[in-house]
Amino acid sequence: MGIIHESDRPRGVTFIVWDGEVVSDDWLKHVRELMADPEWRSLPRFIADFQTVSDTSSIGDHAFKQAAAVISANRDISAKKTGAVVADEEFWRARQFGGLLSEFGASIVGFNTLDIACLFLSINLAETRQTIKQLRTKIRRNG
Repeated sequence: MGIIHESDRPRGVTFIVWDGEVVSDDWLKHVRELMADPEWRSLPRFIADFQTVSDTSSIGDHAFKQAAAVISANRDISAKKTGAVVADEEFWRARQFGGLLSEFGASIVGFNTLDIACLFLSINLAETRQTIKQLRTKIRRNG
């Protein structure tokens, strides 16, 4: 399916959703889009939801090196961000994603439940669930 993000300036958070199969090209395209997004540049927090990812097996070391190069060229954008990554089956991939951003100054914590992640970021759980649901629907509609 893919990846989508949406920034919410009033809440000060960017929402990122991964859904279904996510291949290297999807991820690298999204990293570039994220780094180019002016909202991503200015918002201090993000939450990445990996709970409905079914397969990320095509994202290997080469893709991580390419993503690191893109993020490194925009190092100041990711510095000082606080993020929560929520995952079930793909928790190991979520940790890799978080680790990559951490290399560039972001503070990332992995969670296996959305409620604790929202508590960590001090964001409203019901609103976050609704936003993630809408983003997931958008991915599936465009998929």
